[in-house]
Amino acid sequence: HIKFRSSLIVESVNIKARWVLPLYQDPLQNGYIHVRDGLIQGIYSSPVADVPILDLGNCCLSSTFVNAH
Repeated sequence: HIKFRSSLIVESVNIKARWVLPLYQDPLQNGYIHVRDGLIQGIYSSPVADVPILDLGNCCLSSTFVNAH
């Protein structure tokens, strides 16, 4: 699991972004990252049911450890 630092006071949240760029999947337009107890549980094309959504709007989420050269 990947540790996720957040000041959100929820146990579980779906983070939505216009683009989500996972390392081992194709890019997702209007993708969701499900985070529970500070850990990324999965990356999905639709939100996990009965979990609040934090919509980041028109942005792109990607891995922080990308070798771009």
